[in-house]
Formats: sequence, C-alpha cells, structure tokens
Amino acid sequence: MSAPCIFCDIAAGRSPARVEHATERVLVFHDIHPQSRVHLLIVPREHIPTVLDLGPQHGPLLVEMVAVARALVERLGIGGAYRLVFHGGRFQLVPHVHWHLLAP
Repeated sequence: MSAPCIFCDIAAGRSPARVEHATERVLVFHDIHPQSRVHLLIVPREHIPTVLDLGPQHGPLLVEMVAVARALVERLGIGGAYRLVFHGGRFQLVPHVHWHLLAP
C-alpha cells in the first residue's frame, strides 16, 4: 500500500486548504509555507507522482493547467513578474505533480 498523498486528500476534500481556483481536473491552493507574496500550487486532481510520469495522454490536462495559470496571472495582475516552476527528484517534496506559481 502506498503512503497517503496530501494533495490527493486536499483534492478530495479530506484535508483543508485555502483554495484559489478549482475545475473538474485542476485545483489551485495557497502554499502553506509561502516563499513570496503570491505562492500558489497548481495541482491536477489525478494522482501523477512526478513530471517523468506524464505522458501523451496528459496533454489535455497540461493544456488546462497552462490555461488556469494564465487566468491566475491575469486575474492577480502579476504578468510583469512571475515564476511557474516544476520541481523534481530531491527538490520535489510532495510526490504529486504540481506547479508553483510565485510572484513578488
């Protein structure tokens, strides 16, 4: 049996989070240890452990994640300075694919 995934628990409503945006396939919530004024996590509801586990079948999901990120950048007015980051290997602390959207 695999270890529980906190992002899956958040997506299922079993763990709390400050949700910023939600669609059927993507959830966006505030990082609990923000590194900047804006620090959001863009997370697929489907459990995908790492970026290396993404395949061609995830194309539509990634397109939706980009669209969500773009909408957030526009809505938050951070188009002049933001980062959209994947972490992998030892830099990925939660084994569930996610982007960090950060802005000063």
